[in-house]
Amino acid sequence: MKKWYILHIVGGSENSVKRQLEEQITKKQKQDFFEQIVVPAVSVSVLKNNKMVEVSKTLMPSYILIKMEMNDETWHLVNSIPKVTGFLGSNKNRPTPLSEEEVETMLKNLTAASEDQRGCEYRVGETVAITSGPFDKFSGIIEEIDETNSKLRLSVLIFGKQVPIELQFHQVKKQ
Repeated sequence: MKKWYILHIVGGSENSVKRQLEEQITKKQKQDFFEQIVVPAVSVSVLKNNKMVEVSKTLMPSYILIKMEMNDETWHLVNSIPKVTGFLGSNKNRPTPLSEEEVETMLKNLTAASEDQRGCEYRVGETVAITSGPFDKFSGIIEEIDETNSKLRLSVLIFGKQVPIELQFHQVKKQ
């Protein structure tokens, strides 16, 4: 049965490891044991040389999600790829799979982060509700917007004092 695992790799080599994995799976005819390989990334617009260009921004540097059937052959195939350091949450030879809830949450967060990159819907002075993180259920007033990094600087009332915090677009919603 195929399950999701988190693969730890050398930072900055997410796409090359994914490509090498796909090549080895095909070369060794193990497609039946592997379902999906996901590099958690979104496409963002950034200003380079006075031009807006699309670049891929990795959301989980040094990690890849992989849905596969775990056995000795597939474990060795994955670990034989250069720059793969191993599976996350495992003992030496038997990695711990992710639960369906964990995977669903991760993929939902990826989708939310991708949608956040499409443009800023927030305005300075607007009040927003915080939906995740340590300030979940608090409200804040937007003081600054960083569209390039998809971040907002908010002023949040905590214990009777205005405190500035920085959050990602997907961590807030309009009230």
